Amino acid sequence: MRRVKVLSTVMLVLACTAWARHDIRDYGAIANDESYNAELVNQEAFKRALVAANSTSEKEDREVYVPTGLSFNLMPVWGNYLRDLTITIDGTIKASKRHNYWPLKENKGWRHLFDFEFVTNLKI
Repeated sequence: MRRVKVLSTVMLVLACTAWARHDIRDYGAIANDESYNAELVNQEAFKRALVAANSTSEKEDREVYVPTGLSFNLMPVWGNYLRDLTITIDGTIKASKRHNYWPLKENKGWRHLFDFEFVTNLKI
């Protein structure tokens, strides 16, 4: 019984110290759905993952992750003052085909799918 308790304690410590990248599904992203609602949900999930990754002081936690084998349709994602971030796309990102709903940038035309300003050391 004691061995099980020690083993479970070690596993808990390892789980707490494991790489904590920010999987967009943990922020509500919906995979393999081409609906307009899913595009908006995925846009917000990606933004929230970016904010969370950008807010941490731990270098290992500064990654946004799109998981393997899944496809995510989304509207544009934008952000400012991002630093030392990695965006790992192992799955598929698809831009919305709904051009009539594509957001405009403030007096500068259409937004890009990924539209970031004032960025330092961003890896995709």
